[in-house]
Amino acid sequence: MDESINKIDLWRHLLHTSINNNKNLNSGVVLELSQKLDKVIVDVYKKQPSFNKNK
Repeated sequence: MDESINKIDLWRHLLHTSINNNKNLNSGVVLELSQKLDKVIVDVYKKQPSFNKNK
């Protein structure tokens, strides 16, 4: 689980850094980073025991 949390932190950091350094920012970059962050968050959520218990 720690590795997954590190991935979330990494993608969140990349997204925030891109937004803060928005000189060359375009919506495609924000969308791509947001989608990667969302995917990692969903993957971590699905691995939680409470999520699998209801299936």
